Amino acid sequence: MAKIHAGMTVRDIRVVFPKFPIEQAPTVEHGGVWFSLMVNQNYYIQFRAAHPRAGDIVENSLINYSPRLRDRKTNAHISGEEHPW
Repeated sequence: MAKIHAGMTVRDIRVVFPKFPIEQAPTVEHGGVWFSLMVNQNYYIQFRAAHPRAGDIVENSLINYSPRLRDRKTNAHISGEEHPW
């Protein structure tokens, strides 16, 4: 999680973690689109990216919420601050 920081895009995270799949969650809210970076069979890192600008793709969207580690089986929050960037 320490490799994810303010100012990164979804594409930047894919570059930093090329071996880990990133899934777009079905949850979309006013603040953006949620994503899950699958770390292993037990954990994932959840982060939110701003809605894409008109005519753009979500890959270019800035991360706008701090990443947090979650349990894949229970979705319980394990670590990470929870606040907008």
